[in-house]
Amino acid sequence: SAGSMSRLTTTASPSERTRRTVGLTGYAAGWRTEIHWVDALYGASSSEILDAVRALPDSVRTVLVVGHNPGLEDLLLRLTGGFVRMPTGAAAAVLCPGDGWEALGDGGGTLEWRLTPKTLCETEG
Repeated sequence: SAGSMSRLTTTASPSERTRRTVGLTGYAAGWRTEIHWVDALYGASSSEILDAVRALPDSVRTVLVVGHNPGLEDLLLRLTGGFVRMPTGAAAAVLCPGDGWEALGDGGGTLEWRLTPKTLCETEG
């Protein structure tokens, strides 16, 4: 269900840290995004995050999920089949083939990229 970034929807925990992350990331990347603050994402399990994404309409082709561990690491494990370490401030892109968000499930996803604050510093350095 991933596609072009033309219509980006953000599903995020309403914590202060994630609100800042969404704002700064969107500004730096020049993204225009519709933001859904989902209380249930604060401390959410991978199943709860999947439920929030599955509830998106199929017209949304790309979603940015901003949340917390261990839920995000568990979600990446479920989607890709491999552990992906997600320190604070990390971002990852997963390509998930399928027939809409409702079909999103375990396995089948491909980790496209992972970015951490450390890799950004090394790139700038």
